[in-house]
Amino acid sequence: MSSELLFGLRQWDDAAWRAVVEEYGPRIWAVARSHRLNEEDAADVFQATLLNLAEHIGHIKQPERISAWIVTTARRECLRVIRLRKPLPLKWRPEEEPEVPEDRVLEDARDQALWSAFKQLPSRCQQLLRLFA
Repeated sequence: MSSELLFGLRQWDDAAWRAVVEEYGPRIWAVARSHRLNEEDAADVFQATLLNLAEHIGHIKQPERISAWIVTTARRECLRVIRLRKPLPLKWRPEEEPEVPEDRVLEDARDQALWSAFKQLPSRCQQLLRLFA
């Protein structure tokens, strides 16, 4: 990264920020993919990394180190997201409530009414609903 680009970032120049996103965006996404994050979590990492850059741009002294800084920040964000997304240990999971027979009877009645109404629809509508379901 050049000193001019760093200066542009510090001045909140749109063109400079677009250049950073174009140049370093694929690297951030690659880091997120290497941590096997889903699309939403990877997008969060992307945004958090650029937000961290915006918050710390005044502290960066060497423009040539921004690439390493971005990759390191993206890795740390990935680890933070993974840590937050871990499932609770089994001993802390809430107890599953046993199925109540009355609930099952009500579900069966609801399903029967639904299928009865479904069979009354024209065949074309039934086909369309089957495609979506």
